[in-house]
Amino acid sequence: MLNVAELRRYGLLAALLVVGYLLVRAWNDDFTQKLPPAVTSSSPPTRALPPPNALPTLPGVVAAAVPPLASSVTTPVATPAANDSRSPLVEIATDVLQLWIDENGDVIKAALPG
Repeated sequence: MLNVAELRRYGLLAALLVVGYLLVRAWNDDFTQKLPPAVTSSSPPTRALPPPNALPTLPGVVAAAVPPLASSVTTPVATPAANDSRSPLVEIATDVLQLWIDENGDVIKAALPG
């Protein structure tokens, strides 16, 4: 026969299991992705899509010519470096970083320009 301490322990265990179950249900309600209901329509859409490069226009607004953006960013330059006779290194120099990469794609050396 079960004494009071064992009944209390089983009651607490059952309560813990119920709370855990409710937490899992609340978690699923909060974090599952709810999909919108599927619209079943047999007719295709009637509105044509604009071309991908078309810009939206507003009535009464004249489009001004936009000057090309002056590029102040330099293009990285890759040059082979002859530091190692076993595998040729490629040096990549940008305005913020210099890298030496071997033929396997491993970065051998990285340095700040200066």
